[in-house]
Amino acid sequence: MNVEGFKNWLLASGQKKSAAENRVANCATVEREQRVDLDVCYANDRCEHLIDLLTYSREDKGRNIPPRHNIPIDGDVYNGTATYKSAVKKYVAYKEDGRTAQRKPTSPKKFPPKVEQKSIMLDSAKARKDVSDDFKTILLRFRKWLVEEADLKQKSACQYKTYINKLRSAVDGHFGLGWFESLPSEYLKDMSEELLIQCSSFIEDSIRNVPKPDRKMWNNWRSAFHAFVLFLHDIADVYNKDSEAFCKEIAKATTTRKRKAKPTCQPFDLKCAMDEEIIATYTHQELARAFMGRLKTQSRYYPKFDLLFPPRLLTKMFKRSKRNIWIEWLKHDLEDMRILVSNDSPVPFSDVRRFEFHGDGTVLITKNDGRTFEMMTRTADGGIAKEFARRGLRDVSIDHVEPIEKVLRRNMDRLGGLRQLTELFHAFEKLVARKLDPRAEKDWVGAFYDQHRQRLGTDEMRDLIVSDLKILDLEFELMDTRYNSIKGKGA
Repeated sequence: MNVEGFKNWLLASGQKKSAAENRVANCATVEREQRVDLDVCYANDRCEHLIDLLTYSREDKGRNIPPRHNIPIDGDVYNGTATYKSAVKKYVAYKEDGRTAQRKPTSPKKFPPKVEQKSIMLDSAKARKDVSDDFKTILLRFRKWLVEEADLKQKSACQYKTYINKLRSAVDGHFGLGWFESLPSEYLKDMSEELLIQCSSFIEDSIRNVPKPDRKMWNNWRSAFHAFVLFLHDIADVYNKDSEAFCKEIAKATTTRKRKAKPTCQPFDLKCAMDEEIIATYTHQELARAFMGRLKTQSRYYPKFDLLFPPRLLTKMFKRSKRNIWIEWLKHDLEDMRILVSNDSPVPFSDVRRFEFHGDGTVLITKNDGRTFEMMTRTADGGIAKEFARRGLRDVSIDHVEPIEKVLRRNMDRLGGLRQLTELFHAFEKLVARKLDPRAEKDWVGAFYDQHRQRLGTDEMRDLIVSDLKILDLEFELMDTRYNSIKGKGA
């Protein structure tokens, strides 16, 4: 093992001196107890056989199966084995980086991007300044979005903005100067999730490897990054027409260095689930905010029976009321939302503690009692499958168990509040003398609300909507976005 080269590589990649020394010591222990040389193992099979020996799952531990390696572990066998395995995988990454020559530690901010990572390279100081200016615009809009769309208080929104700036410094220290600032414009160019997943994977790896005192800080940064990704999705969604101009405004000319694609992961094996790469982890609170944001922005209009269901408008109508029954109704339906899991009955969202998105497309959910299951999805034809989400939360869709069109049509004559909103909408179209897209609610909701504020802000109108909500009994279920899209097209 090249001790000095490995240690310097770890330091240059942003790890603290104590953490780097621990990694080196772990690898030395593996070499001594297994009687191997890591350089020889890498030359033979990229250490695959050694890593296989160091693979030990929670299920193995639960069955009291002894590990296959020879390393004595004083304490928890699962955690100890995972530590040694992680150290060996780090050494493999170091070897593959192709920088085995001994060198002095350099500043993390000067460390070039890893070979296997996609890197954004800016070709001039002017390009870097343009991207930096655009990023500042993005952050200002992000803070506004947190208050208006995610319902955060101003203080919390400012804190998230601060977290993003601090995360930017850490990410740039790993991938290169200007990498994070270029992330929004690169994403909005082609809506590719690759860079978002790459950044998320770096955050997850950092949380696992930083000293315990720093984990709370990184967890805060992760929460802010999740919100930042949701914000990027929102401004890029096709139903937001104003996003097109914004995308063009901030997508400056940058060049992208081409990298070899990473090999496709093998099919998921439940026995080694905990050993697969985790690309994103969401807490219940983060998921609730993300799903609530979707429920509050999915406007629907059914021309066959002329009925509008405008969530953004309802959010405005109830925002200043003494009791926000609209949000209470959404939260109740959200907590009752069903999640299909392997080898068990559907789990209500209220019983979910955490989601883990793995690099092979697997989604693991952890219930409040600590048990872990693989999340499944209903297919377009009504079957059950486990073909989930290689882009993370973006590939998880909220679906109605019974189509909302059927629910609305069945109760149409009883929905007095929604029918009045539909009539007001058509009157507003005549006032502005142009045809509006009812589903593109973000384009017209502000002007519409201002025009009819005196009527929409009354208790009488809100009471009508509350009566409608009591009639509507909606049930939701999580589903893979691709199958949901096929189902929605009637395929």
